Amino acid sequence: MKYLILLLSLIAVASCKSKPKNPESSVQYSLEKIWETDSLLTTSESALYNPSEDVIYVSCINGDPRTKDGDGFIAKVSTDGKIIDRYWITGLDAPKGLGLFNNTLYTADIENIVSIDIAADSVKQRLPVFNAGMLNDITVAKNGRIYVSDTDSDMVYTMLNDNVNIFLNKDISGPNGLLDQGDHLLVLSMSKGELYSVDFDSMTETKLLDGLPGADGIIKVADQTYMASNWNGELTLITPDIKKHSLLNTMDQKINSADIGFITDKNIVLVPTFGHNTLAAYRLIKK
Repeated sequence: MKYLILLLSLIAVASCKSKPKNPESSVQYSLEKIWETDSLLTTSESALYNPSEDVIYVSCINGDPRTKDGDGFIAKVSTDGKIIDRYWITGLDAPKGLGLFNNTLYTADIENIVSIDIAADSVKQRLPVFNAGMLNDITVAKNGRIYVSDTDSDMVYTMLNDNVNIFLNKDISGPNGLLDQGDHLLVLSMSKGELYSVDFDSMTETKLLDGLPGADGIIKVADQTYMASNWNGELTLITPDIKKHSLLNTMDQKINSADIGFITDKNIVLVPTFGHNTLAAYRLIKK
């Protein structure tokens, strides 16, 4: 009898070992929706939190993302989802990515890098980028160097002290989301659905991950943990072991997830919904 029990035990152990692990079981995060603005943020594309002002900026294309029509704008939104000033900055064409440095807000506006004086509530400069196709995302390094993706032209530019130079020249197809990480730059390829790391010293490009369709924005949510948005309506967590896990999917509802932002001290993910014309906020919860 004891041999039978031993045999059954060994079979049970082997059975457990042979079962594939659920890839979602290692995910230690979830998202909980906490608010959504009124649908006045027409074609909301990018969201950026300014901790010194405790306010969220939302770029609103207000139409076609490639049309120079002068009706784009940037809104101010409170951290509880109230639209403070819908038309805080107007007269833009199709503002997309946002970046912040020393009380200046930057936005990528088709073929211009636009600088906005936050204290003066006004545009202070429009810096044209020669031969730009569609400038898209922005990230800012600690020294104030700005990186701007050009999705249509397969380029990434840098700007420092009003000087624009080429950083990547057709090295990554359809670059969109950018995130400066001190010694390297993370770049999302929207056309291929891939994530790359570009080393600043060697200028070596390393593909980290694929299978990210509609790759739009990327944020850091914890140590070596990131989140990428799928413009079609999905948020994907990227864990330190470079694995991806879907945390939110609104594609069936036809609600986009454009260039996401993050309020670090509150663990709030900010999701511009593009054609849904709102900004939605989700609390990132560690299980």
